Amino acid sequence: MNTSIFVDKEKTQSELLKRVEKLDSLLSRVTVAINQNGTVLYKGSYQLLVNLLKPVDAFEKMLYGDLLKTAYQLDIKCQGAGYMFLKAFAGFAKEHLKAETVQSYQQHIHNAYKGLSELSGKQADTYWVEVLKVCSPASQELLDGVVSTAVGHDSVLETVVKEAMTLAGLEGTITLEETDNTTFSVGLQYGYNFPINPYNGFVPKFGTYERFNAKVLLVDGVIEKVSELDGLLRKSASTGVPLLLIAQGFDEEVVATLYSNLAAGRLDVVPVKLEQSLETLNFLIDIAAACNGDILSTLKGESLVFADYDLLPTVDKVSITSNVLTVHNNSSRARVCAHLHYLEGKRQEQNEKHDVSDVSSLTIKRIQNLQAHVVKVGIPKTESNKNKPKLDNAIRAVRAALTYGFYNPMAVNTSQLNNTWSSVHQQLVMDIKPGELIPTASLYLAMLFASKLAGSYFTAAGAVMPA
Repeated sequence: MNTSIFVDKEKTQSELLKRVEKLDSLLSRVTVAINQNGTVLYKGSYQLLVNLLKPVDAFEKMLYGDLLKTAYQLDIKCQGAGYMFLKAFAGFAKEHLKAETVQSYQQHIHNAYKGLSELSGKQADTYWVEVLKVCSPASQELLDGVVSTAVGHDSVLETVVKEAMTLAGLEGTITLEETDNTTFSVGLQYGYNFPINPYNGFVPKFGTYERFNAKVLLVDGVIEKVSELDGLLRKSASTGVPLLLIAQGFDEEVVATLYSNLAAGRLDVVPVKLEQSLETLNFLIDIAAACNGDILSTLKGESLVFADYDLLPTVDKVSITSNVLTVHNNSSRARVCAHLHYLEGKRQEQNEKHDVSDVSSLTIKRIQNLQAHVVKVGIPKTESNKNKPKLDNAIRAVRAALTYGFYNPMAVNTSQLNNTWSSVHQQLVMDIKPGELIPTASLYLAMLFASKLAGSYFTAAGAVMPA
């Protein structure tokens, strides 16, 4: 038997509109906030948006969940687009409700959403054409202005951002890390990097163990007996090829035997123990991707005795310091890219669930380890809460400007747009300082996604839904 559930359209949209009004009010009033941990959050940053939109009922949970997911995706593409999207969503929602007052309920069900969707696509195309007419590439002067504004005209932070961008170029990755230093630092790091615990004697006390064209054995478990390695060690000795043994742990006898043979020049085999912590739980998988090799699992009953030396991966270069293993390996680039794509998807999923932020941070560290061209910006711990959000927003703003160029939103000709799109554009322009230039894609993306989502909520809400 076919039945239908009829939702009270007017009540549903009335409740949703109240949440939209609240959203618009919050965005208009709040320009800066301090999180519980003391982090300073600035207007337009995704971090501030997440803290502002804390749902207190079912309607807010439904609405804010969708909004934050979209805002996050847009902000990753173009810094500041997430905030503009929320403002545009509020504008479109109100405009759609105005338009609906002249439609009958049946027209709403059968025609409104389909017609609005088609119209929205046409308006988006027209809007993009008008935006492109007033856009231009990023000049050094404009970029300097973006950086200065984003960091609050702090000359030290401006220098940090410019040095980091110069070293990273268009393709390099920039990471922000807290340090115990009293000053900021900017450094370039190549290769895939993983935290480790090397054994004393294998790495020079104040230097680096470095080898080219080295074999790597990855073991998920503990290497307990030298006899298990006998075949591998004999082959390594006969070929003269360096061999890295990477495992969760090693028996003392194994370490002592390897050290005595290394000191005597009979073997060039180094044991590498991974750090035992939550952060490094999945690092072995990441190292396998970097080395383009497989993992032998003693925990699953696989035996070291049967490990084939000739099938072990060979990497271009490995280097070990007191706490970091660096792998250089051109042949693994495709595999690493695929693995990074998987981790990026995982991070996005975790970010959309606000209760797993710690897990998301671990995934971010894994991604950073696998970035082959990384600029690391060190931030003094005492400065982190105050300046880390500024640096993050400034770096992403420069990236967006370099990628998309600039345009003056006030110069966009809205005469070709319908009343709804023209009205929302004017609302957003009011929130931008006169003469201020913004990345070309930011406002366009905000308008495009806001019009679609607002159309879904404020024409489909209250329609007949099959049971």
